[in-house]
Amino acid sequence: MPRRLGGNVFFVIRKHRDSAEYFARRKAQQENDRPALVTAVVEDVEFQSLRKNGHAVLLPFDEQDAPALRGRNQWVVTAAGIEILNARWLDISYEEVLPTTAGQS
Repeated sequence: MPRRLGGNVFFVIRKHRDSAEYFARRKAQQENDRPALVTAVVEDVEFQSLRKNGHAVLLPFDEQDAPALRGRNQWVVTAAGIEILNARWLDISYEEVLPTTAGQS
């Protein structure tokens, strides 16, 4: 189990797990690796502080992303925000994601 968040970290709200799985599969395919999700739990007040201080910004997906993602948003967290999360998460877990069959996203 990872002890710290690092590298390229993308955040989605729990109810948008499909987005997280999509990006985990895409990243794993690019790196010839197995897709996985890391769930980090933080107090709402901690995440709100990140937002207020500009370390977490909600942005729409790009036009280049999958059509199913258009009109949806993603949290982008700065490197400083990741360091704050590393110091303050309550729980963290790691879960492998099943690959999709050919033709699915």
